[in-house]
Amino acid sequence: MHRILIVEDHLELQQAIPKILGESCSFEIASTLKEGFEHVNRHDFDLILLDVDLPDGDGFKLCANLKQMEGKSDIPVIFLTGDSDIQDKVMAFSLGADDYILKPFDARELRARVFARLERSAKTKEKSNTLVKGDLSFALLSQRATVSSGRGAIELPLTPLEFKLLLYFARHEDHVLTREQLISAVWNDNVHVLDRTIDSHISNLRRHLGPSACEIKSVYGEGYRFTAVKKAAKARQSA
Repeated sequence: MHRILIVEDHLELQQAIPKILGESCSFEIASTLKEGFEHVNRHDFDLILLDVDLPDGDGFKLCANLKQMEGKSDIPVIFLTGDSDIQDKVMAFSLGADDYILKPFDARELRARVFARLERSAKTKEKSNTLVKGDLSFALLSQRATVSSGRGAIELPLTPLEFKLLLYFARHEDHVLTREQLISAVWNDNVHVLDRTIDSHISNLRRHLGPSACEIKSVYGEGYRFTAVKKAAKARQSA
């Protein structure tokens, strides 16, 4: 469910907007700039609908503040205003607003523009939390790794430690990594890890990578190298 903050002092719009956007969204209502700041400081939102003219100030202040807040600067802001002055519109976009809708607005247009922005925001978040190497895809938040195949995505049965190790390899593609580097990055230097423990984990990762074209190769006397080989290239090499 999308969480939306409506900063609007007109009761009619406070009541109408939730009806327009429907039950797939939850709403917090602020009637003043002060209340808007309080909501933003206390909660996370997927989108903010913001009036320009509020009883205790203008919405530009809230937008400007939001875009400077760590962890909240990416929240989409759509201004809803009856002011058609071009200077205000320029101001809104210069502060980082994502859209500017004039009142009175058509309900269908509002719904379309809000959900288009929510969809773009969701895709951006998903992309920023995903790392792709060859046919491997890492979901960083859920700590899952999947292999793309003709049958769809196949999830690798990795332990948390194996995921961390494979992710470190993927982030250092084509680099030769020594056992000491792997221990420092994955286990940390304060933990005593035997060489054969590293080798055992590498062996497990290779087994898990069976359906993938990505490889972890041994480099004699030095360590290991991860390569994200495309399936087509690998097929040509083995032909």
